[in-house]
Amino acid sequence: MALLQRLGVNDPDSVVDRHGWTLLMQAANAGLYELAELLVARKAHVNYSGTAKNAFNPLYLAVESEHTAVALLLLKSGAIASATKLVKTPSISTEDGENNDTEDEDCALFQACRFGQFSVIKEMLARGVDVNFALPSNGDRALHVSVMFGMQKVVELLVDDEAIDLNALNKIGQTCLFGCSCVELMKLLVTKGVDPKIEDIDGETALSMAHALGDDEVAAFLETVAM
Repeated sequence: MALLQRLGVNDPDSVVDRHGWTLLMQAANAGLYELAELLVARKAHVNYSGTAKNAFNPLYLAVESEHTAVALLLLKSGAIASATKLVKTPSISTEDGENNDTEDEDCALFQACRFGQFSVIKEMLARGVDVNFALPSNGDRALHVSVMFGMQKVVELLVDDEAIDLNALNKIGQTCLFGCSCVELMKLLVTKGVDPKIEDIDGETALSMAHALGDDEVAAFLETVAM
């Protein structure tokens, strides 16, 4: 910060690295809390993506790098607008594990759900994040992602939110139950009101999917509620 002052740089967002990242983006990615705090105090824009082609933002970088304290600082400084701001990440081929030329959509809310960052998601909810935000590419919601990654505490937090659409469907007509392989999570979701009888666009149900995947314990439970 002293260097910026000596150079006469009044706008910290005007300094970007070769990736197009601002100083605040770099601090968020590296978990440099004190630097991030100073930059915010110097009016660095907490939702600014610099000139990065992938639209990464400080909040997404803090969450992705699992720097919870920095993520919370950013949220408390106005970064809630970045919680569902779309970024582009390299797509990984499911067949050979190698990078391909396509990109996937992501956002800080979904990344926090994958990592089970309870305190970050709790802060997002308190600040009015759209808990039903869906990725344009596949229609998945935060609840789909949290269930798929088995993040029970996050799921418990989400299902208790008054705004949550428990039976939200993604683009292939699946609720969060279709990605659930944990019987305890399944019981929680059904108890809270997720309908186990919903069919996707191919006529599959959570029960038929559980049978197909060999999730015998999940299937056994669903047979008691979905028949």
